[in-house]
Amino acid sequence: MYLTRNFKLSEFQCPCCGKSNISLELVEKLQQLRDRYGEPIFITSGVRCAEYNRRVGGYWDSPHLKGLAVDIVARINPVTMAYLADELGCFRIGIYDHHTHLDIVKPYPSKYWLVKGGNEPVYSGNETDLNKFLRGKI
Repeated sequence: MYLTRNFKLSEFQCPCCGKSNISLELVEKLQQLRDRYGEPIFITSGVRCAEYNRRVGGYWDSPHLKGLAVDIVARINPVTMAYLADELGCFRIGIYDHHTHLDIVKPYPSKYWLVKGGNEPVYSGNETDLNKFLRGKI
Protein backbone atom coordinates (compact mmCIF):
# COMPACT_ATOMS: atom_id res chain seq x y z
CA MET A 1 0.00 0.00 0.00
CA TYR A 2 1.46 3.34 -1.08
CA LEU A 3 1.31 6.24 1.38
CA THR A 4 2.68 8.69 -1.19
CA ARG A 5 3.76 8.45 -4.82
CA ASN A 6 7.10 6.82 -3.94
CA PHE A 7 6.80 5.37 -0.44
CA LYS A 8 5.01 2.20 0.68
CA LEU A 9 3.85 1.51 4.22
CA SER A 10 5.97 -1.66 4.28
CA GLU A 11 9.17 0.41 3.99
CA PHE A 12 8.50 1.99 7.38
CA GLN A 13 7.40 -1.09 9.37
CA CYS A 14 9.40 -2.44 12.30
CA PRO A 15 11.42 -5.38 10.95
CA CYS A 16 10.84 -7.56 14.01
CA CYS A 17 7.10 -7.14 14.65
CA GLY A 18 5.62 -5.19 11.73
CA LYS A 19 4.52 -2.22 13.86
CA SER A 20 3.57 0.52 11.40
CA ASN A 21 2.46 3.67 13.21
CA ILE A 22 4.45 5.94 10.87
CA SER A 23 3.40 9.59 10.81
CA LEU A 24 1.76 10.52 7.51
CA GLU A 25 3.14 14.05 8.02
CA LEU A 26 6.66 12.59 8.10
CA VAL A 27 6.06 10.50 4.98
CA GLU A 28 4.66 13.50 3.09
CA LYS A 29 7.71 15.58 4.02
CA LEU A 30 9.96 12.71 2.97
CA GLN A 31 8.12 12.67 -0.37
CA GLN A 32 8.90 16.39 -0.74
CA LEU A 33 12.56 15.55 -0.16
CA ARG A 34 12.38 12.72 -2.70
CA ASP A 35 10.81 15.09 -5.25
CA ARG A 36 13.54 17.66 -4.64
CA TYR A 37 16.30 15.05 -4.88
CA GLY A 38 14.82 13.42 -7.99
CA GLU A 39 16.13 9.91 -7.27
CA PRO A 40 15.20 7.04 -4.95
CA ILE A 41 15.63 7.39 -1.21
CA PHE A 42 15.82 4.16 0.76
CA ILE A 43 14.49 3.74 4.28
CA THR A 44 16.95 1.82 6.46
CA SER A 45 14.97 2.29 9.66
CA GLY A 46 11.46 3.60 10.21
CA VAL A 47 9.15 2.57 13.01
CA ARG A 48 10.75 0.60 15.82
CA CYS A 49 9.13 -1.29 18.65
CA ALA A 50 10.85 -0.95 22.05
CA GLU A 51 12.55 -4.35 21.76
CA TYR A 52 13.99 -3.67 18.30
CA ASN A 53 15.08 -0.18 19.36
CA ARG A 54 17.04 -1.73 22.26
CA ARG A 55 18.59 -4.31 19.94
CA VAL A 56 19.91 -1.66 17.55
CA GLY A 57 21.17 0.58 20.37
CA GLY A 58 18.59 3.31 19.80
CA TYR A 59 17.97 6.17 22.21
CA TRP A 60 15.51 5.14 24.95
CA ASP A 61 13.03 7.85 23.88
CA SER A 62 13.76 7.64 20.16
CA PRO A 63 11.27 9.29 17.79
CA HIS A 64 11.40 6.01 15.83
CA LEU A 65 9.28 4.51 18.64
CA LYS A 66 6.51 7.02 17.91
CA GLY A 67 6.68 6.79 14.11
CA LEU A 68 8.23 10.27 13.88
CA ALA A 69 11.66 9.36 12.45
CA VAL A 70 13.39 7.65 9.56
CA ASP A 71 16.96 6.78 8.71
CA ILE A 72 17.66 7.03 4.99
CA VAL A 73 20.35 6.37 2.42
CA ALA A 74 20.67 7.45 -1.19
CA ARG A 75 23.33 7.66 -3.87
CA ILE A 76 24.61 10.88 -2.30
CA ASN A 77 26.47 11.06 0.99
CA PRO A 78 24.69 11.78 4.28
CA VAL A 79 25.96 15.37 4.52
CA THR A 80 24.69 16.28 1.05
CA MET A 81 21.34 14.67 1.87
CA ALA A 82 21.25 16.69 5.10
CA TYR A 83 21.71 19.90 3.12
CA LEU A 84 18.81 18.96 0.82
CA ALA A 85 16.60 18.11 3.78
CA ASP A 86 17.58 21.33 5.53
CA GLU A 87 16.35 23.35 2.54
CA LEU A 88 12.82 22.12 3.32
CA GLY A 89 13.08 23.47 6.86
CA CYS A 90 10.86 20.79 8.34
CA PHE A 91 13.19 18.17 9.83
CA ARG A 92 15.58 17.64 12.69
CA ILE A 93 18.64 16.14 11.05
CA GLY A 94 21.23 13.69 12.34
CA ILE A 95 24.25 12.86 10.20
CA TYR A 96 25.89 9.48 10.65
CA ASP A 97 28.77 7.88 8.75
CA HIS A 98 26.48 5.92 6.43
CA HIS A 99 22.97 7.35 6.75
CA THR A 100 20.94 10.46 7.49
CA HIS A 101 18.39 10.55 10.32
CA LEU A 102 15.32 12.74 9.80
CA ASP A 103 12.58 13.36 12.31
CA ILE A 104 9.72 15.76 12.89
CA VAL A 105 10.03 16.18 16.65
CA LYS A 106 9.64 19.87 17.39
CA PRO A 107 11.26 22.28 17.54
CA TYR A 108 12.52 22.07 14.01
CA PRO A 109 14.42 22.87 12.01
CA SER A 110 17.22 22.19 14.44
CA LYS A 111 20.95 22.24 14.15
CA TYR A 112 22.53 19.16 12.69
CA TRP A 113 23.99 16.59 15.00
CA LEU A 114 26.86 14.43 13.86
CA VAL A 115 27.51 10.90 14.99
CA LYS A 116 30.82 9.25 14.28
CA GLY A 117 30.84 5.56 15.17
CA GLY A 118 28.53 4.15 17.83
CA ASN A 119 25.31 5.98 18.60
CA GLU A 120 26.50 8.93 20.69
CA PRO A 121 26.38 12.42 19.16
CA VAL A 122 29.88 13.87 19.20
CA TYR A 123 29.50 17.24 17.51
CA SER A 124 26.97 19.72 16.22
CA GLY A 125 28.17 22.44 13.97
CA ASN A 126 28.22 24.60 10.92
CA GLU A 127 29.03 23.96 7.26
CA THR A 128 32.79 23.88 7.90
CA ASP A 129 32.33 21.23 10.57
CA LEU A 130 30.02 19.21 8.32
CA ASN A 131 32.61 19.20 5.56
CA LYS A 132 35.31 18.14 8.04
CA PHE A 133 33.01 15.33 9.17
CA LEU A 134 32.54 14.21 5.59
CA ARG A 135 36.32 14.08 5.09
CA GLY A 136 36.77 12.11 8.32
CA LYS A 137 38.51 14.98 10.14
CA ILE A 138 36.12 15.04 13.12
